[in-house]
Amino acid sequence: QLEWEQCQGMLKATKEHEGASQLLYVGGRNEMTIIWQDSETGLWCKGRIDKFTKFYGHSVVLDIKSTANALEHSFASLAARLQYHVQAAFYLEGLNTIAPLERRFLTLVIEKDRPYGIQIFEMDEAAVSAGKNEFRRYLTQYAECLKSNSWPGYPVGITPLRLPRWATMEEFDD
Repeated sequence: QLEWEQCQGMLKATKEHEGASQLLYVGGRNEMTIIWQDSETGLWCKGRIDKFTKFYGHSVVLDIKSTANALEHSFASLAARLQYHVQAAFYLEGLNTIAPLERRFLTLVIEKDRPYGIQIFEMDEAAVSAGKNEFRRYLTQYAECLKSNSWPGYPVGITPLRLPRWATMEEFDD
């Protein structure tokens, strides 16, 4: 029941939000799969775009994310930890391999709880560039593993575990 109410609240909020409603409910293709061959590694790649649409005359890749907090600094931190910038760069690279064109990557962020706040973010050039460097590193490593049939994992043996400094500090004296 709680999840149903959350979904209904989020849906209602997107319909009432001017930008979100234009992005979600006006034209475009939902859950569009793209497949391309990476020119540097020769690997076949695949992506699943939430929505591919036009927005104020721009070709847009729309990614939809739910979150506890849509404030810019909070979501930026979450996006970095979950590597949303890597996803953005990967999808843009795939689309540009298929059909070169200037595109924007927008993320529609919807809070999971009342009042279901909404923000629309666009990854800046530095974020997309950093994401491209990361996915290039991942693809190269994957191609090397395929070629050598060697799949490195965690270290063998015992690894010392150190707790974060904050976890072991004594209380501060005033």
